[in-house]
Amino acid sequence: MVLEGELMLHMIHVSGERMIESGVDALSRGDTTKGVMQENSMLTYFPFHLGADQRSDTLAPWVNSW
Repeated sequence: MVLEGELMLHMIHVSGERMIESGVDALSRGDTTKGVMQENSMLTYFPFHLGADQRSDTLAPWVNSW
């Protein structure tokens, strides 16, 4: 069987500090009292909904300086 289609794969890196803060790393140990398990939005810890220019005050001036 051959599957055909289009796939868009985004590779991202999340720092260990963000993983700890969000509580995601604690889930593997059964700890459900931290971060997203307290009904906090995942976007609070991982702002994927924002563009790079919205996450950094210094990016646009740096790009425009070229």
